Amino acid sequence: MQEPSVYPVEVIADEVDFTVGSPTQQMADLTATVSLSDLRPVLYYRYDVQSESDGTYLLISPPKRYKVRRSPFYRLEPATARIHVSLRNGSDDVMRTSNAAYAFEVNGHTVSSTPLSIPDILPGHNSDVTLDGPTLDELKATPNGIVTVWVYGIGNGDKERRLHWDISYIYSQRDSQATGEIVLTTSSEKEAANYRNREDLAEPADVHSGP
Repeated sequence: MQEPSVYPVEVIADEVDFTVGSPTQQMADLTATVSLSDLRPVLYYRYDVQSESDGTYLLISPPKRYKVRRSPFYRLEPATARIHVSLRNGSDDVMRTSNAAYAFEVNGHTVSSTPLSIPDILPGHNSDVTLDGPTLDELKATPNGIVTVWVYGIGNGDKERRLHWDISYIYSQRDSQATGEIVLTTSSEKEAANYRNREDLAEPADVHSGP
């Protein structure tokens, strides 16, 4: 019986929803606001090249026939929480950032600490920065939890500010139906090789959410 060229495939998608309780903080002359987007899966296709003998020959090796199979999978983009922080200097002085750093905690455990690496903030100016936060693996270890963002060391001397935000998150998985397909059958090894290690972004019409 001939294998169908198109067939349904169940794929699993990871998702993370975030909620910031109080996105804006005011500390003296420094105003700081955070925002971030939920982590959503994007459907891709990867290609697998399979070879098989084409017929039976007694004295010579049979020629090869190549089958290219296109299989769907989901990828998070980005695969880490990305937190956007907007800082405004409301003072008449330059706000120093040479000692500034940021850190992330997931449910009370520190997962990273990194220099902030932004220029000093001039009086009346804003500085916007994007922080790479916890990875999907760090979040899914506890499906419901809290990400705490810390920013230290902005300011001058004893006026350095320490900011933090608590961000609630919910990790979940969902099942979806997508379409797998045999996209090529050929005797040309060169033609089949064009598909090795290839990945393509799927079209929106290819995605069907499950119940």
